[in-house]
Amino acid sequence: MTRIAILALEAAENDNAPLVGGSAKVPFKLFHALSRKAELNVDYFYFQGESRQARCHKLSALPGKLYLKTLLREIALLFKAPKLFGYDVIQIHHPHFALMLGLIKRVFRLKSKIIVKAHGTALPELKANGYKGLKNIILLTNAYIHLWHDRAGLAFADWVLCSSKFQLKEMQELYRLSADKLRVIYNGYDRQALEQALKTSQKDRHPKSIIMCGRLVPKKNFRYAIELFKELRKHDPSYSMTLICGHKDRIEDPATWAMIEKEALDLPTLRIRFDLDENTLYQEMLSHEIALLPSIGYESIPSVLYEYLASGCRVYANHKWGIVEILPNETRLSFDAAQDAAKIHEADIENKNHTLIKIAEHSYDALTKHYEELYR
Repeated sequence: MTRIAILALEAAENDNAPLVGGSAKVPFKLFHALSRKAELNVDYFYFQGESRQARCHKLSALPGKLYLKTLLREIALLFKAPKLFGYDVIQIHHPHFALMLGLIKRVFRLKSKIIVKAHGTALPELKANGYKGLKNIILLTNAYIHLWHDRAGLAFADWVLCSSKFQLKEMQELYRLSADKLRVIYNGYDRQALEQALKTSQKDRHPKSIIMCGRLVPKKNFRYAIELFKELRKHDPSYSMTLICGHKDRIEDPATWAMIEKEALDLPTLRIRFDLDENTLYQEMLSHEIALLPSIGYESIPSVLYEYLASGCRVYANHKWGIVEILPNETRLSFDAAQDAAKIHEADIENKNHTLIKIAEHSYDALTKHYEELYR
C-alpha cells in the first residue's frame, strides 16, 4: 500500500465548510477523493484552520508576516521531517514548503518522492493586482524573495505539477525548471457536493440572474462585473447579480470592497454574500443562469470555473492564460460593457447555453486516476 502525505496550507472542520481559492480547496478535496482508494494510505498535514477529521494533522508554526511567515513554517517542517519522510510520497500543495524538505532529502539521501503542485504563480499574480505606492514596493520585494526561495525548493522536487498547459510553460520559464519534471494535472470540482446540493436545493434557476465568485483583489475585476451588470439592466431592469466574496474577515484589498459597497447602494438587485459553506455555494450556482470570470490579470484555471460549468451556468470569461483550455470561444468577454451586455442579453432571448460541456472528467474522484498513475 502506497503511503501519501499531502502537505497544504489549509484545512476545514468538515467537507461542507468554506474554503476560498484553489490552493486551499483543491488539496483538501483531493485528500478525501484519494482516501477513498483502498490501495492508498493518505494523511493530510496543514498550517491553517481546524479539522477534526481523521488523518488530518495540524502543523504548529509561530505567527509572522510575508516571507517571515514562510520561513517560520519551513522551520516547523524541519521538526516534522522524520514523520513526513516515513511516507512513500510527500505531495506539497505550495512551492513555498518544498525547500526545507528538499534539502533534507538531498543531504540524507532519503527515498521518499517529493511532488509539488503549483496552484498559482506569485509574481505574475501580484503584478496583475496593480497595487501602488508603499504597498506595491513591500509586496513586490516579498514576491521576488519568494521567487528565489521557490526556485531553490522546486529544484529538489521529483515532479512539479501544474494546473494548466499555460502554467506549465510559465513555470518552466520563471522557475527555470526542466521540462522532464513538469506535468499537467488539472484541478476540478466536488461532484458529490454538487449532487448533494441538487438534492437539497429549493430554488429553480432564476432567469436573468448573474453570479460572480472571487477573492476581493483587483485582478478578479469586480469593477467590470458591476459595470456589465449596469449595462444589462438597461436592456432589462429585472437582471439580478450575486457576488460571492469569500471570508469577510479575510478581505485582501479594502479598496475593492469599498468600491463594491458603494456601488451596491444604487443597485437594488445586487446581493453580496460572504462565508458560504460548500452546499450553500453550490445552491447559489445552481440557482443562477449566468456566471462571470472577468479577471484582468494572471489566472491558470480558477477552480470556480469548473464549479460554474458543473452547475450548468452559462459562463462568460476573459479568454487568456489557461482559461481557454476549458472554455469554448462563444464565452469570450470583449471588455466593452455595452457590447458584452448586448451579447449576453441576446443569448438570453434565444435561450442559448453554449457552455454545457462535458465536465465530469474534472471531478476530484475522476482526477485521482492521474495521481495514481503518477504514484506508480
